[in-house]
Amino acid sequence: MTAADDWLQHQLDALYRWHLLWDDAGEALVAPLAGVAALEAAGVLSPEAADTWRGRLEREAARPREPDRYVGEPATDSTEAELLQVLTGPDEPRGGYRLLLLLRFADGVVCQLDKDDAEDDDWPEWILVDATGTVYDTGGEGGSDTDVSVAFSPGVPDGVGWVELRLGGRDDVVFRVRT
Repeated sequence: MTAADDWLQHQLDALYRWHLLWDDAGEALVAPLAGVAALEAAGVLSPEAADTWRGRLEREAARPREPDRYVGEPATDSTEAELLQVLTGPDEPRGGYRLLLLLRFADGVVCQLDKDDAEDDDWPEWILVDATGTVYDTGGEGGSDTDVSVAFSPGVPDGVGWVELRLGGRDDVVFRVRT
């Protein structure tokens, strides 16, 4: 994935977040579409790639606001019903964050973090990876000025060995926990 694709994916993700708060994503669509036009004019994106990105951005902007967005689609959030394991994170903080607990459920994972000394970031992008390459979807985030809770699905497969919680774009914020 190129730097242009990374930037456009970030814009697409931002449109999703916009829908969590407001009905109309039209205003939030202006900058990403201008970015596509600029990248195409500079020759960074081919006309076909630019059309693909415009379509993806416009489809995301046209989606209805939550909770109607996922009607008829499979849920990505875990039920958090069957707790399999409670794992503690490393003692030392990374980038101002400290992973306190990783709660491993049959169908998902919840990570509890302390962020007393972390830089202020309204939309941190938390990523969960494991030794086998399982693709985890972020199911939701919450918290306050001092703590963060992030949910992922599906559940961690048995015998995976380890999982890592990473803060996107920050190489200094990686927590590895043995399962």
